[in-house]
Amino acid sequence: KAGEIASITSTTQKPDILQSSANKKSTAIPKPYTVDLLTAPNPAETQVGLRFSLPDDAMVTVEVVDALQRIILTPLSNERLSTGMQEITIPVGILPSGAYSVRVKAHLSNGTIIVERRALIIAR
Repeated sequence: KAGEIASITSTTQKPDILQSSANKKSTAIPKPYTVDLLTAPNPAETQVGLRFSLPDDAMVTVEVVDALQRIILTPLSNERLSTGMQEITIPVGILPSGAYSVRVKAHLSNGTIIVERRALIIAR
């Protein structure tokens, strides 16, 4: 169901920075904007943990979609989350067995929009 409640845990972490050693001079270069996304367990039965890291503060939407890209669950809808590691528990016990995707959309404070997806299998 859209609007299904998910629990959220947040830890503040600075984004990773790559170091450049050109001409023996160290310069900090920010990593490209990505959302590192992990779903576990996969396959899942009753709930799945979603873990992702944000490179910047963002408005985040998390959706579970079916094979036809129809939104089945929306555990987070346009929630403001801070930079760093985020963990969400998504209840999937009401879904029938099958193949789904978890989609995370992050609208960063600098205007960048990131969309990441991971496959999710529900098995009973």
